[in-house]
Amino acid sequence: MPLAFVLLLLLLRTWTRIAAAYQLATQTDPSTEREIISRLMIDGATDGTVVWPILSPTTYFNTAPITRAKSESTTNSTFWLPKKMVVFGDSMSDNGNFFRRSLNFYPPNYCYFSGRFSNGPVWVDRLAELIDGLEVENYAYGGAVSSESLLPTKIPLAKDIIPSVTDQVNQLYLSALPEPGADNSTKAEAHANDTLYVIWAGGNDYFELIKRDDVQERIADHPRMVTDTLFKAVDALYTRAGARRFLVFNLPAMDYMPRFLNAEMKSSAMELHQLVDNHNRRLAENIEHAADRWPKSNIQLLDAHSMMTRVRASPRKYGFTDVSTACMKPRAWGFLGGRVCRDPHQHFFWDDVHPGWRAHMLCAETVYKLFRDKPELFQL
Repeated sequence: MPLAFVLLLLLLRTWTRIAAAYQLATQTDPSTEREIISRLMIDGATDGTVVWPILSPTTYFNTAPITRAKSESTTNSTFWLPKKMVVFGDSMSDNGNFFRRSLNFYPPNYCYFSGRFSNGPVWVDRLAELIDGLEVENYAYGGAVSSESLLPTKIPLAKDIIPSVTDQVNQLYLSALPEPGADNSTKAEAHANDTLYVIWAGGNDYFELIKRDDVQERIADHPRMVTDTLFKAVDALYTRAGARRFLVFNLPAMDYMPRFLNAEMKSSAMELHQLVDNHNRRLAENIEHAADRWPKSNIQLLDAHSMMTRVRASPRKYGFTDVSTACMKPRAWGFLGGRVCRDPHQHFFWDDVHPGWRAHMLCAETVYKLFRDKPELFQL
């Protein structure tokens, strides 16, 4: 990472914490002094000690472990469960990789939970709680696209900081595998039957595309290139790591994210709607024909689009009172903190594009139920 960029991050990090402290101490909504102080207190302090600004975990963040019925202990389950999960993707699955790469600068820990792009553990964390002894190897980075070669980002130094899914697979994971042994097998292949490989990406490709003047010309073809790139990653994992079981997520309805629900973003929302539809259709087609290309594999789809559609249709059934607005409204891209809603645990969205902890928990439960209720799907 360039030295100048590191120094800039450190400077910004110090400045934004001071600015956020001032903002929280002077804001009038929420209006009570007690609420403001509680957002600045050391966790567990009782004397009102004010330190660097962090959101009170008990008020805005959810860190409680997920609950599971005693009868559902997974130690001796009768259905297949992975012993290890290798994850590739973007901010939906990032459990702190980008945060650490940015020297603990972004996402800011007074607005986001422990390096996650949410107000609590992400679905990967929650699934690890649901499955006893699950080992997680996570390569997902917030902001990751499928491949930098498809549509180079305009964000300065982004390519050096954020590895695409292609780079996550080839440079971070496969390059670290041991060399094949005498029988041409690898350590990864020896455990292939116990490992689930997860890919969830594509959203950032389309966030980038809708900023371009030629978006209309690319709506039909770009999703094909993105999904083909994701399945090149599947091919590399299958061929070089002996991966056999895959779970590939499609995209939720991105046009219903709070960022795109105002009148100024109407045209972008319509473009996203078309892009996501084309992406999900191409993804499903690739999975349908996967057995022909990778005969020893088992590739399943996690339908995030349908999951979000069900929540929007019956939000209270899933514990939500708001599925269309962001709970945390950041200032200056989130660097200076932001105002937080009074019912963060009932909001589907934490910020204008990222879901809150309850949505992530729902996602983890959906994955777990796929193992439990449809065990035949994961048989090799």
